[in-house]
Amino acid sequence: MSWTWIIDAVLLGLAVVTCLLSGVGALLMHNPLQRIHFLSPPATVSAYLIVLALLVHDFHDWQAVLKTIVIATALTFVNGVLTHATARAALHHMAARPRQDVSESVPLVDAEGTEVGEVNLSGPTRRTEDVSPWT
Repeated sequence: MSWTWIIDAVLLGLAVVTCLLSGVGALLMHNPLQRIHFLSPPATVSAYLIVLALLVHDFHDWQAVLKTIVIATALTFVNGVLTHATARAALHHMAARPRQDVSESVPLVDAEGTEVGEVNLSGPTRRTEDVSPWT
């Protein structure tokens, strides 16, 4: 086994680990706007790690190396457009959903500990036509 195979294995392993960690990170996030941040590393970092692995392994085949560089660069630029479009659609979708009405009241207590009233924490529900995603 030569040193090129070892470097290849390390670079491709890093690309796979990057994709796996991004997938786990996306699963752990709570809303779509947080998940979008985990789309970038597989599209950019992993793509360039694969380009480096190909460059180390087949550095004599410049046509293959050039094609993978073009593909990785295209992925990098398309990733920004895709992320922006997905975030905009997610923001629009989140703004169009009405909030759940929370009917909860909290008792008001004076300094002696006697209840003197209550505060209603439920506000008006949000309607779709009242909400703009750009406010």
